[in-house]
Amino acid sequence: MRREIERVSLPQTKQLGAFIEQNFAIRLTETNYRALDFFIPRRLEELGLSFDDYLQFLAADLHKHGSEIKALLDEVTVQETYFFRDWGQFQALKEVVLPDLLEKNKHSRSLRIWSAGCSTGEEPYTIGILLREHFPQILDWNILIRGTDVNMFALKKAREALYTRHSFRGVPDFYRQKYFKPVGNRFALDESVKKMVQFDYFNLASDSFLPVGHGNRWDLIFCRNVLIYFHRDRIVSLLERFHEALRPEGYLFLGFSESLHFFPNRFRTVHHENSFFYAKEGLKDTAPKRRARKTLSRNLPIKTQTQPGQARGAKPKALSFEEQFQKIQELFALEFYRQAWEKLEELPSVPPNRKLDVFFLKARLQVNLLRHEEARETLQSILAEDPLYKDAYFLKALLARNESDLPAAVANFRKVLYVDSDYVLARLYLGDVYHMLKQTELTLREYRNGLRTLQRRPDIDLGPFAAGFSAEILTQILKNKIESLENISQKNKNPLIIR
Repeated sequence: MRREIERVSLPQTKQLGAFIEQNFAIRLTETNYRALDFFIPRRLEELGLSFDDYLQFLAADLHKHGSEIKALLDEVTVQETYFFRDWGQFQALKEVVLPDLLEKNKHSRSLRIWSAGCSTGEEPYTIGILLREHFPQILDWNILIRGTDVNMFALKKAREALYTRHSFRGVPDFYRQKYFKPVGNRFALDESVKKMVQFDYFNLASDSFLPVGHGNRWDLIFCRNVLIYFHRDRIVSLLERFHEALRPEGYLFLGFSESLHFFPNRFRTVHHENSFFYAKEGLKDTAPKRRARKTLSRNLPIKTQTQPGQARGAKPKALSFEEQFQKIQELFALEFYRQAWEKLEELPSVPPNRKLDVFFLKARLQVNLLRHEEARETLQSILAEDPLYKDAYFLKALLARNESDLPAAVANFRKVLYVDSDYVLARLYLGDVYHMLKQTELTLREYRNGLRTLQRRPDIDLGPFAAGFSAEILTQILKNKIESLENISQKNKNPLIIR
């Protein structure tokens, strides 16, 4: 007997919308909700699930980044990309931005470009084509173009670099004929461009740390037609991190429907013919300056409040420490960092066995609020009390890496692994740093050790910094990195150095 299609109520649709926003920071419009009104009943019928069961199914699929999450995201986002999309911006890139960056970087002979939300790879590959075609001086430079996306299926297609004619609409025939060759009814990108781009999973909605380039921060960030899906707080948070991740006088490209009106006075708008982009202004730290305590206290500041309607002399019902701390952790997970900080300051006396956990959360909040010096002091205080607190070393390593202090990053990642040799993320990130330092043997050693750990312990706890990662995803990332490095080692006669 055919199962009757379950009717979905408005509160249920809103519940699914909240799931999407919490995990991907995508702000749904009325059009999105109308699309879900049609999508949800059809999927419930096809899967034979109730709405509550479907939510559980989505939560499980989220950790695998499986096909149902892909279908859901495709329903509320537009996967519209093709080579040389918005030609005016690529003309500005060719005529203004790249000549300026190549002149500024002529002594280091390196260039770092990040395509955030790269989808199936057309955008970063277009940048690679422009570089090879119009700037032959980069053939012996260290070039990194990194494409990141939340959609594992899109990244798989990007790595394959096989495209249909749909991806070439508006592309001058010259580029297609020179840099692609027909393979059946598709077109394969030339290997010389393909290996200029490195693809990685990265969730702009949840990952706390932005990827960085070797030696310097990014010279150029593309994040086009991505911010339109995010809510205001997330947009501001991302723009703050983009600003921090860019080198002085670096450049940012956004989509034409996106602007920086939420984030004034940090970027300068540059117009070129019928297009525009942004140049980073001088570094400014607008976060309030508060000096962190150099030693840990058993108590954090207490703020008392009178509850409305409270009878005189009656004591308000107090939440336990664990209840309050749990609420702060939930605020942190939702990236409400300022609210979490305020609640942290209101905590009463901290049980001795939870003191380090509280101050570690404090350090993470300080990092996300861009109060890095205070975070370092908090971490040093934690390590003074517990020299084996591995997550504190990990956070110190991330801070050092993001500020291009690669020797300090190596030292702290190695301390993490001294405490816990199975800390897979430390293996991955240490390998990345060795790769930046051009130490290929050490890079491969860390990647391979991380992969062996995952194969030996597939259910391993990845730790507090694993947002956006699962053991399955990490396994694939490590395999891809190992394969890429081994291929480069075998083809090192090519003069183009891609790191």
